[in-house]
Amino acid sequence: MKRYLSKRDADVSVQLSDEVREHLDSHFNKELPGSKFSVADVDTLLQMLLDLFPEKINGTKPDDDGRKRISFVFPFDIGTCNVVSVDQLTDREFGTMHRMRRGTKVVRVVESERVFPTDECQLVLSGDNNVITVYPGEAAPPLPDSPDIKDPYWDNHVFIVI
Repeated sequence: MKRYLSKRDADVSVQLSDEVREHLDSHFNKELPGSKFSVADVDTLLQMLLDLFPEKINGTKPDDDGRKRISFVFPFDIGTCNVVSVDQLTDREFGTMHRMRRGTKVVRVVESERVFPTDECQLVLSGDNNVITVYPGEAAPPLPDSPDIKDPYWDNHVFIVI
C-alpha cells in the first residue's frame, strides 16, 4: 500500500494498493480500449489531484455505500474520454461496432479516427481514502458483467478504439 500526501495540505492523503494500481494501469495503456490519461502514470495523477484539489478530497463525505465519489474539472485537458454516447457516432463509426475483451469484461467498441479530449476526472475512494478507481471523463457506472445485460448507461455508450 502506497500513501500519497498533498503538498498543500498535510492533512490530505490517499492510499493505493498494488491490486488497484494494476487495474488503473488500463487508463494509461494505449493498447486497451477506454479512456486514457495524458499524464505519465498513476503516481503523477494522484499527486496532481492531491496538490490541486486538497479541499475537495478532504471535504467530500461518503455516500450511503461508504464510498466517496469526487468529480474534478481541470483548467486543461487531462486525457481523452473514449467512452461516448452512441448519438455522437458517425454512420461509419456505428458500422464498426463489435465486442472486445477489456480486462475481465466484454464491452462494445467502435473504431474511430476522432479523439474526444476531456478536462474531467473521476476519483472514487473508500471512506478511509483508499483509492478504488480513477478515470478521465464523465462519471459512469461500473460495467455490467456482459454487454447483453441491460443497463441504462452502457446500453447507450460505447468504447472508442483509435
